[in-house]
This record gives sequence, structure tokens and C-alpha cells, in this order.
Amino acid sequence: LYTFEERLEQLKRYREDHGHIVVPRFAKGYGQGLGKWVQQQRVKYKLNKKGNYTTLTPERQQKLEEIGMVWSILKPAQHRAERQPWDIRYEQFLEFKRENGHTVRILYSFIRKDWIFFVIQYLFTSFSYFYTLSVFVL
Repeated sequence: LYTFEERLEQLKRYREDHGHIVVPRFAKGYGQGLGKWVQQQRVKYKLNKKGNYTTLTPERQQKLEEIGMVWSILKPAQHRAERQPWDIRYEQFLEFKRENGHTVRILYSFIRKDWIFFVIQYLFTSFSYFYTLSVFVL
């Protein structure tokens, strides 16, 4: 278990290494569960905004904001891609592979970046690395 100050220092190290503090949930090397802790701070921030009491005091919130805390990582609805059923997105994925011969750069060029990100995140957290590669590279 880490104190708030210890987590803040881990977050500062992460920012030094990556240039931001949008920490993935399963980030390694910065203390176990740093990404989850950052997400919990976002939840506490939202609860505070609704008038609920949390352990995210105004002082702690200020310390996080001083190092660049991003309280919302979701795009506003008007900037999101149109939702499509999974099978349509999968066909678009296969079409991309046919046209480009690979899926390596798909995160940067696919039509629905957030959709494919969640597929990758699910695969990497649910299955072994080698199984994921064999499924995802097609």
C-alpha cells in the first residue's frame, strides 16, 4: 500500500519518462497498480464534483493538477466516431489488412482508434502474449 505522496512521486517519474500522466491501467515499473490508482483519483474527482466526500482533498487535487492531471480521458460525444456493430468493424479490420498487408500500424490509421484499442487491451489482459499475437496478426 502506497501513501498519496508516494503515488505522486511515482506519477512524476512516469511523466518524466512518458511526457504525460495518462497512465495505462496496467503500467509496469512505477509501483504496483499506479494506473488503477490514477483512475481511482478520476472517480474521486467526479464524486467530489457531485458533492460527495472522498479522500481526494482540494490540496491533493491541486498537487495532481500541478503535475498535469487529466481528469477526463474520453473524447466528448461530438468528437467520437460513429458507432458500428462489431461484425462491421471486424470486416473493416480485415479490409485494412487486405489493402495494407499488415495490421501493425492499425492504431494510427484505422477508422475507429478507440474500438481497436479496447480490442487490443482486452486481448493483452485476457490471454497470453503469444496467443494474442497469433489471434491479432491474422
